[in-house]
Amino acid sequence: MRTKDLIKVKGMLINPDVLLGALDAIPEISEFQVVIQHQDENDPLSMDEMLIKVALQAGASIEVGDEIATQANRAVSVTPRVEFVEIEEIYTAGAQIKAVRFIDRRAASDSAVR
Repeated sequence: MRTKDLIKVKGMLINPDVLLGALDAIPEISEFQVVIQHQDENDPLSMDEMLIKVALQAGASIEVGDEIATQANRAVSVTPRVEFVEIEEIYTAGAQIKAVRFIDRRAASDSAVR
């Protein structure tokens, strides 16, 4: 692994690929997106936050939110905030070739990493 592939979140260096792989292995998830942002978007010095937006498979319970947070924490040692959304908020078929799975909004301009 190259150092440039790591991203610092809440003081921890994380490997986005490891996190994405852990989330991809959860069968109840239809689609997901990891967003790294400041807790207070108006304060560039506020703490980092890892938000995982999740669209669930039909019939899946939101109880899986605890498992998502646990698996993410095991993968990268950062506990995320999990938000359940409609799949269109993450991926629009026909408008995008594939979903953007990892976004770091802390930079001056939004930068999709993966």
